[in-house]
Amino acid sequence: MIVKYYFTFGGDHKLAGYCQPIEAQDYYAARAKMFELYRAKWGFQYLEGDWLKIKNDPKRKWPLEQELPTIEA
Repeated sequence: MIVKYYFTFGGDHKLAGYCQPIEAQDYYAARAKMFELYRAKWGFQYLEGDWLKIKNDPKRKWPLEQELPTIEA
């Protein structure tokens, strides 16, 4: 089953304020793709469901990162 994961970048990264969605077979395949693309220069990994909870939380007080185009692992 293909699952979508979201990856964020640190505040000092050139892509700060963006997130990278990746569709992959599992957690490890998505993570491997991020390391291939960005090495270890990224912040956190989220499952799509967890990301959507954060995105749709009416109590969220900060802007959510803009999505880059989704890529496949």
